[in-house]
Amino acid sequence: MKPVIVVKAGRHAESAQAAASHTGALAGSDAVYDTAFKRAGMLRVDTLGELFAAVETLATTEPPPGSRLTILTNGGGIGVLATDALIGHGGKLASLSDETVDALNEVLPATWSHGNPVDIIGDAPGKRYADALSILTETENADAILVLNCPTAVADSMDAAEAVIAEHERAEGGYSHRPTLLTCWVGDYTAQRARQRFAEARIPSYTTPEAAVRAFMHMVSYRRNQEQLLETPPRYRSASPRITSVPTH
Repeated sequence: MKPVIVVKAGRHAESAQAAASHTGALAGSDAVYDTAFKRAGMLRVDTLGELFAAVETLATTEPPPGSRLTILTNGGGIGVLATDALIGHGGKLASLSDETVDALNEVLPATWSHGNPVDIIGDAPGKRYADALSILTETENADAILVLNCPTAVADSMDAAEAVIAEHERAEGGYSHRPTLLTCWVGDYTAQRARQRFAEARIPSYTTPEAAVRAFMHMVSYRRNQEQLLETPPRYRSASPRITSVPTH
């Protein structure tokens, strides 16, 4: 089934009033439309920018089963920005088990964050990204992993991108539960090649942590709406079929 993504103008009273005087004269109660879109299994977004981002995301990866996100980053600041966006949109930070923390301790510097977001420090080379991603992919506590990169003078962002792609491809098909992978390489010129490589590898990539989290939550919403679409209304549920006799004369 192809996803249906909707943008509807007139979300607020003032904009609905403006729409009523032009070509959007059929704009009505936004709450009614919102409920109808969800019940029909559609994904509603707020802007045209979100529309195109959602199309790209749903075309390249399967929606995660839940809203638990692990954030892997080489910068504490962008990790916090992603966390703020996640909580603000109703998502959850995935918990790290003791086993996962112990495994990360084996491959990360002693100064790593020891929590989620998993901050692997600004000098992280590609191998450190790959090692951490491999461990986080094995856990069943997360529905998705967002890998962030902030350009620094002491590490190669392109090396990190190639390592993430290689680890993602290595792990493909190797786990019964593999979290959805999203990426965000911050920057303009320095991140263009990395984003191109992610696109070639069919890994969703975004320009800001907030945009990445918003895309993640769009996938969560779409999955929930699809599940709601497939639910059978209570009045149609029955332990056994009801048989009605039909007169023969």
